[in-house]
Amino acid sequence: MCVCQECIQALSVQNSELRTLLVQQASNDSGSSSGDDTLSRKDEMLATLSASVKQLELERDQLLEQLKNEEQHERGQQSLQRNVPGKILLLAFF
Repeated sequence: MCVCQECIQALSVQNSELRTLLVQQASNDSGSSSGDDTLSRKDEMLATLSASVKQLELERDQLLEQLKNEEQHERGQQSLQRNVPGKILLLAFF
């Protein structure tokens, strides 16, 4: 469970960094009047960064779902462990 939380934290940091780069790149693009090659390269870089951000968000959502499922499973196991000893004790009397 801690590993999932660490992964989520790392993905969140990467997501923030990529978003910052996107904003910086967009502001740089608006202030420059470069040639078509440079604009094409910048557009490609923005598309790549956008795709990376979307991928990180998808991975984050998957990890959150996995963490949620693991927590539910652990709660279920703990509940079973609390209930089983009592049932075994009742069976011992019969």
